[in-house]
Amino acid sequence: MKQSFSFFFVLVVLFLAVVDADIVKDKCQKAAQGDKNVHLNFCVKVLGEDPKSHTIDLQGLGIISLNLIKSNAANIGSRIRQLLNDQTVAPDVKKGLQACQETYSDAGSNTEEAIDAFNSKDYNTANVKVSAAMDASSDCEDGFKGLKSPLTVENNSFFQLTAIALAITKMV
Repeated sequence: MKQSFSFFFVLVVLFLAVVDADIVKDKCQKAAQGDKNVHLNFCVKVLGEDPKSHTIDLQGLGIISLNLIKSNAANIGSRIRQLLNDQTVAPDVKKGLQACQETYSDAGSNTEEAIDAFNSKDYNTANVKVSAAMDASSDCEDGFKGLKSPLTVENNSFFQLTAIALAITKMV
């Protein structure tokens, strides 16, 4: 009897793990269908990388998506500082980087406010703040008019992350 209970318990745990793992794919599919800016594979990959994403509900997935924006903005800020300290970077490019530094600093602040609003179940304010943060990617890219942006990959990823967070926040 003890052995069959153990076997049954393992089956239940495996079943729940599979069901919970589907929340990421399910919500990413809904997000991608509702917003052309959300790419399904990117969404599943980034949300699925967080081990907690497979054992939480939609609210938790929203928090994960917002935290991804927050950490990505901080990482981009670090990359910008690194480039600003690089003596081989042209002065015109550094001017664009300085504008990006301010833009991503604002994006970080907006994301903090979005997280606070989301946790308070003020989803409208969370959406407004994520939308404001989303602008950082295009504003930063625009700062390099006529020049090759050293942050194109980072800006595209940030835009995707904000699009995902916006879509999930709208589902809650």
